[in-house]
Amino acid sequence: MERNKMNQNRNGLFLAASAFFLVVIAACSAPKTLSYSNPAQREEISWELVFQQAGKVELTHLITGEVLPNRKDLINLSNSESSKYPTGDVWLKNVTLLLRHESKGDFLINTGYDASYSTNAHGKIGGLMANRTWKARQNPGNDLVSLLKEHQAKPHTIFLENWNPDHTASIPNLPKDITYISGAGERYLNVPLLFHAPFLKGLSPIRQIDFSTAKKVDKLGPVIDILGDQSIWAISAPGFTKGQLAFLIVSKHGPVLYTGEAITTKFQFQHGVEAGRVADREQAIQSLQMLRNFVKKYPQVKVIYGKEI
Repeated sequence: MERNKMNQNRNGLFLAASAFFLVVIAACSAPKTLSYSNPAQREEISWELVFQQAGKVELTHLITGEVLPNRKDLINLSNSESSKYPTGDVWLKNVTLLLRHESKGDFLINTGYDASYSTNAHGKIGGLMANRTWKARQNPGNDLVSLLKEHQAKPHTIFLENWNPDHTASIPNLPKDITYISGAGERYLNVPLLFHAPFLKGLSPIRQIDFSTAKKVDKLGPVIDILGDQSIWAISAPGFTKGQLAFLIVSKHGPVLYTGEAITTKFQFQHGVEAGRVADREQAIQSLQMLRNFVKKYPQVKVIYGKEI
């Protein structure tokens, strides 16, 4: 009996040490980060005046594939409204936005899937926990690199709403001189043997937006005028992930709110149901309501959801 207990203790210590070792390796392989240098911000911001200006951005959707979410991850099943969500398989779109600024060039929000997803439901994600990611599918030729060639687009800056693989998988296939910008506090999901998704490996430091000194604007809280010309706004919408971003784009066809995975589907927006798997539930609910309230006050704003157009 005593020997069995000693063996159990040794096994427990071995597993704890192994887990610690893997976490340390993952932390050491995480991408370097720098603070994003915000351009000069206006003292007063009126959305009515912002929306009256001529749009500088042409917005195009690039759908790099579809994803089959796990229901309990997608929506909070403890919310009474969740019972109204369709049963059965519901494939959603993996959305990348191409933003073509009339004087500042091409930008992307997210990178979407690379070509490996046309033959593998988990792309190049490996490890013992790879099958825990949502299954994806992609028609050949719908990978990001092919779509950029089709649109003759050459993005020099990419905004990442978060660091999850569905938004970063194409990074290794893109030019190395691209600038990447995200929210602060994102978690790098790349643990040897368990979950191998090294899409951020070898990047020059990711610029992280610091909202701590950002002006809180009507219905949206802290926002940053990313380019300084009121054309593309980053919105702090934490909860789904710690640094989750949403974006407001003043396009040539009117204002567009991209909710990102702060609100993944139209159903969640309409019924007020946050995601099931979140980093911080209270923040996720607050971000969901914040974006809903903004659209309620400014109904002229078109909404693009994290996984639906």
